[in-house]
Amino acid sequence: MVVKSKLEAELDQKELDQNAQDSELIKKYGRRAAKALTMAREHRVKRYKDFDIVIGHNDEYIIEGKSCTCNDFLYALSRKGKKCSHVIAIEIAETEGLIDNIGAWYQDVRELL
Repeated sequence: MVVKSKLEAELDQKELDQNAQDSELIKKYGRRAAKALTMAREHRVKRYKDFDIVIGHNDEYIIEGKSCTCNDFLYALSRKGKKCSHVIAIEIAETEGLIDNIGAWYQDVRELL
């Protein structure tokens, strides 16, 4: 019989809690939540002095408040009051402490890239 340490038990519980939270997000937002979880956990959420950026598969998207520059948000979701995967990724990254704080203005950094 294998006996788990207290730390191992806590880690197992944390993983179960995380899986339950992930399931709730996916139930609420569908495929957008699955994409958002990936983006947040791959550290593709960047916070600049002027706004947030989420690095998608094809482009970088600017998020200000609950607005995003992606086509999904601009052409479909904004009229329905729903969130795109990039806005959801920001929320996940904030909750899980996964935002990369750049500490510079985006335009200053963008010029260097």
